[in-house]
Amino acid sequence: MKQANLGLNVEQLAERQQWLQHQASRLIADLGLMELLSVAGEPRLTGSAELELMVWPDVDLEVVAPGTPEMAPAVEIVRHLMLDADVHIGKLNIADERQTTRPDIPRGIYIGPDVTHEGLDWQVDIWIVDPEQAAERHRLAAGIRAKLDPENRRTILELKQILAASDRYHRGISSVDLYTAVLDRGVVDLDGFVRYLGESGRTL
Repeated sequence: MKQANLGLNVEQLAERQQWLQHQASRLIADLGLMELLSVAGEPRLTGSAELELMVWPDVDLEVVAPGTPEMAPAVEIVRHLMLDADVHIGKLNIADERQTTRPDIPRGIYIGPDVTHEGLDWQVDIWIVDPEQAAERHRLAAGIRAKLDPENRRTILELKQILAASDRYHRGISSVDLYTAVLDRGVVDLDGFVRYLGESGRTL
């Protein structure tokens, strides 16, 4: 989702990250998401909320199915969110991507409600995936977390704030691209990230 550049400095971004982390926990608790998602498997927090690198009110969750993800539990989750949830769901997308060949998304079932909670409009992304994919995604996240330190966290938050205003962010350019550029290639500013993208023929 494209966002406006907030124009925050490093200290303000760090404070916003902590605040969003707290608000995300409240959203998950008030929606009863962990209990609800457990009908499809084992739910866990992923993405920027797991890594504590939040800039915008979006939260990613993954549900590890016991085997191949099944549509029936996903439909039950959607039914509950649309009919029983105690918050405003403005829009909800569901997609069967179990046979996808796209390299940028998992092979699984996607549920994406847009939720208004305590005055904030949240984008919630839920993926139901098989154990093999979940293990690989967990390994990738653990590798990222192991490389994070206070300095590169600040760099990532600053660049995320800028990149969120680009039409290409999350459409051919992902947060993982940013993490790789900063943590593995030593990128410290926007010009460096643009050069990094250029190596694979991409631009902002």
